[in-house]
This record gives sequence, C-alpha cells and structure tokens, in this order.
Amino acid sequence: MIRKIAIGVVVLCGSLSMASAQRLVIGQRPADVKIKEYVLGEMVPEDRPVLIEFFYSPSRPSRDRLPVLDEMAQKYAGRVTILVLARESRERIEPLVVDKGYAFTVALDEEGKTFDGFDIHYVPFSVLMDAKGRVSWFGYSSQLTDSILETELKL
Repeated sequence: MIRKIAIGVVVLCGSLSMASAQRLVIGQRPADVKIKEYVLGEMVPEDRPVLIEFFYSPSRPSRDRLPVLDEMAQKYAGRVTILVLARESRERIEPLVVDKGYAFTVALDEEGKTFDGFDIHYVPFSVLMDAKGRVSWFGYSSQLTDSILETELKL
C-alpha cells in the first residue's frame, strides 16, 4: 500500500512539474525569443516556421538530439528553421557544434531570458512555432516526429 502511494506521489509531482514547464498555449504567441549571439548559422528569419530546441550541453539526451536535429534541418531546409538554443557560454557550446557540418542554427541565451520567458525547466524540450510566431506544438524533443512537424505546419 505504501509503495502505491509513493508511486502516486512521484507521478503527481512529475505531472505538476511538467505542467508548470508547459505554460505555452497552442495557437498563441509565446514570449519573445531573445538571442544574445549566434554560434552557428544565421539569424532566424521571422517569416518562417521555427523549431526551438532548448539545449543544455551536460545533458546526454540534449547532445543525442543533435544528429536528429541536423537531419531535420537538412530535410526541411528553406521551409523550417531549426534553432538550438543554449543557456550557456560560447566556450561550452562551440566544441559541440562548430566544424561538425550541422545544418541547424545555434544561438545563446546566456542570461536565460528566453528560457525563463518560455518557462523551461527541463531539457531537451522543443517548441514548434508557425511562420506567424504562434505555438504549433511543444513537448519532449524525442516525441517530435516528421509526421507531427509536417501536419502542424502543413508542409
């Protein structure tokens, strides 16, 4: 009985923390994306859908997503911008992405304004926004598939 209660508490706490990290609303504009500097790629065009991947270099799941994001960036080049956003210094991020041939954009949010504005508490976490800057999808990065991306953005 105690074990069932303990499991219930763990599930409830996990759900609550996930809910607080997901104050994003489908169809609405989230907080502004505040980029201090770009490490890889160019400025994100405002008239194109963007997938923001919130990234933290010590996180193995975050690092494991880089090749997947690269494939997406290549597949949807010119139609969707893939932005890897890190709340870290350039010195920590550069060795992971520079000279690797990645097709996605990497930017820094060292002050955490975008992370805070989007209420990000865990990574990797993705937010897909349409060309008008409205949230189309958000969640654990590993759950985002080509099918979801194409359906949500009508590609």
